[in-house]
Amino acid sequence: MPSTTLSSKGQIVIPKEIREKHGWQFGQLIDMEDRGDYVVMRLMRGFQRTTVADLAHCLTQNGPVFPLNGAELGKNTKEVNRKC
Repeated sequence: MPSTTLSSKGQIVIPKEIREKHGWQFGQLIDMEDRGDYVVMRLMRGFQRTTVADLAHCLTQNGPVFPLNGAELGKNTKEVNRKC
């Protein structure tokens, strides 16, 4: 089992064989989970890149359209702002 040393700055070097085995590269973020007497390290995976075309199905209208007048639109906006 490979080992490493903790530096005076709290840094560790992940051994090359482990980095290569897991495909970890410079600059990638590593998630660390404290499990009491040991720590689990995992590559942080972000959200998959999404384009506007991927989200286009969210813009379809399946039911009747109910237009809002200006007063209703303002009221709804204020409600949303209060929740944020």
